[in-house]
Amino acid sequence: MKKLNSHSWPGNVRELEHCVEQALILSDSTEISFPESFENMSAPSEENEVMTLQDMERHYVEKILGMTHWKVAGRGGAASVLGMKPTTLFSRMKKLGIRRL
Repeated sequence: MKKLNSHSWPGNVRELEHCVEQALILSDSTEISFPESFENMSAPSEENEVMTLQDMERHYVEKILGMTHWKVAGRGGAASVLGMKPTTLFSRMKKLGIRRL
């Protein structure tokens, strides 16, 4: 809690939410912990980069898939994290051209 309270959270609630969400996904137990360099878990600032909505969606879905080690369905899967059905995520991945290499 001290680490969370002492961080400046430049991205506000969304950055905090992302950090906690990532810690939960990567946790192997019922307790979550943040690595010493948990500031690196937050998304880099992309304010100056202009992307299309489709590119942003692709980037975000790929990021979540990476966080879940490409687990799409089930508990802790990308579909669950994104709040959608696995079939919907598979369809979205196909539309966006996302494939595991």
